[in-house]
Amino acid sequence: MGKTIIVLRHGFADNQGNLLPQGKDLASLVGEKLSVLYPGVIWEVWSSLQKRAFDTAECIIEKINTSRPVSTTSALNMYEDVYHTFNLIERSEAEYILLVTHQSNIVEMYKQEGKKIPVISYCEGVVMNQDASQFETFKIENN
Repeated sequence: MGKTIIVLRHGFADNQGNLLPQGKDLASLVGEKLSVLYPGVIWEVWSSLQKRAFDTAECIIEKINTSRPVSTTSALNMYEDVYHTFNLIERSEAEYILLVTHQSNIVEMYKQEGKKIPVISYCEGVVMNQDASQFETFKIENN
């Protein structure tokens, strides 16, 4: 069948990287939405090393089935080469992968795939398959 990958921007956070209540609420909504859109699937969840991304992923996994706790990787850090993100996806054996990262990384993915770059708000991103032949914006309100 191929992999389903969702790459999200972290939730709204303060200057120290702590998720604000609005960020936690949005992340929980993402988890609820994923459990409805993909019922019964088991997710592998990764985040960047930054606290705001990790905490967003933690809020999301409270609502979905996961294969293990959130894993962290520098491949998802801000301004990291998206080659590292695609390499992480390729190496994973999971069918459903959730990556929580930063706006800069998602913008680079759109550029690399030659797609028009949308405004990417907190807890939004892209849903795609492994070769990015299916590539669309993920937003809470329209999925």
